Amino acid sequence: MREILFKAKLKGRNQWIEGFYCSMRETTYCFAEDYERHPVPLHHLIAVDEMTDWGLPNQLRLYEIDPETLCEYTGLIDKNGKKIFENDYVRCGDTVGIVQYGEMGDGCCTGVYGWYFGFGDIRKYEDYEVTGNTLDTPEQEESGH
Repeated sequence: MREILFKAKLKGRNQWIEGFYCSMRETTYCFAEDYERHPVPLHHLIAVDEMTDWGLPNQLRLYEIDPETLCEYTGLIDKNGKKIFENDYVRCGDTVGIVQYGEMGDGCCTGVYGWYFGFGDIRKYEDYEVTGNTLDTPEQEESGH
C-alpha cells in the first residue's frame, strides 16, 4: 500500500509543509438562500501529526495552505531518498521531466499509479533525481521529450 501524502505551501508564506490534505467550510446553513446571501469561505488545510512531549499523546494540527501549491506524493523516492511529488522536476541522465498525474499515452507514462514523468521510455526509479519543483523554479527547462 502506498503512502497517501501531500505537500503545499503555507498560506501567505513560501514554506512547504507535508501531511494529509483536507478542506473545511467555516459553517453550514440549512437553506440554499443563506449560502447565496452569505457565502461560506472554504479553507484548504494540511493536517500534521505532531509530537507534544515525550510520553504524551500526539496532536493533529491543521495548517492553512495555498491550494494552488498542493502536490500529491507519487509513492516513489529518488536515488537520494527524497520523496517524489507532483510538479517536481525529475532528472534521469541528461533528461529532465515534470511529474504530473495523467492518462497512459504517448509512451511517456511510468505506469505506476498513472504518474507521468515526461520521459519517452520507462526508466528505473532509482535513477531519478528530484532537482526542483515547478512552483519554486518555473524557469527550469524540460528536455528529452
